[in-house]
Amino acid sequence: MINTKLIPMRLIATAVTTMAISIPVFGAGDESKADNTAANKAITHTAQDQSNAQSDLNTTAKIRQEVVRQKDFSISAKNIKIITAGGRVTLVGPVKNAAEKLQVEQIAKSVAGAAQVTSQIEIAR
Repeated sequence: MINTKLIPMRLIATAVTTMAISIPVFGAGDESKADNTAANKAITHTAQDQSNAQSDLNTTAKIRQEVVRQKDFSISAKNIKIITAGGRVTLVGPVKNAAEKLQVEQIAKSVAGAAQVTSQIEIAR
């Protein structure tokens, strides 16, 4: 443990300021991508639509487990929203490319059945 009584406060303040300044800001300079309000208005299902019925929770969990298990998926694909209500699955959110979109959809269809899956997945630009 460091004894802060031996370190002048000026040095501590300088170190903290330097650390704060050196933290990178990802996406800086492109604020147009930060506001996705218009895109969100087109989404018909949200996480609040998830049913609490045990069978729907199990379906969502099985799909999530299989999606997360995919080593080649981007973080976006692994974080796709999976909403199940009344046995119907809705997939919402961005993925990196068309291949990921297709794979996520196939996983959901293999768990819930092809007729039960609606995809609102978008390919990130």
